[in-house]
Amino acid sequence: LQYVVGRRLTINYGFNILDKSKSNFFIGPKIGLNYLKVDESGTQRLIGESEVYDYSDNYWDSNKIGIGLFLEYDRKVFTDNISIFFSIEPELVFLTKLGLLDLKQPNIIGLINFNLGLKINLPKKTENE
Repeated sequence: LQYVVGRRLTINYGFNILDKSKSNFFIGPKIGLNYLKVDESGTQRLIGESEVYDYSDNYWDSNKIGIGLFLEYDRKVFTDNISIFFSIEPELVFLTKLGLLDLKQPNIIGLINFNLGLKINLPKKTENE
């Protein structure tokens, strides 16, 4: 059984706990809605039979809730409007409803995203502009 992340919709909110003139460190909760591509293959034997069967299946497993943590560090470069950032976002995705067990597949999978990029902060308009 293999899960491959297909599409994700996530929302996070970070609290700035460093707040220096050139650096920021954000930490906060994350929640997501996941659409997973499942690529499943293996062998099985029916109860009471001696023959083993191979099977293969590909399907989408949709609307799976995930919760996690948002960690991001950014450092201003060149000007105060441009910064480079690095973030780590670990998340647990619940494949079955809470309290239900499915012995054929995992109940929870863990995902982790690493992001590195450039941020451009647009200047805020004042009332006089």
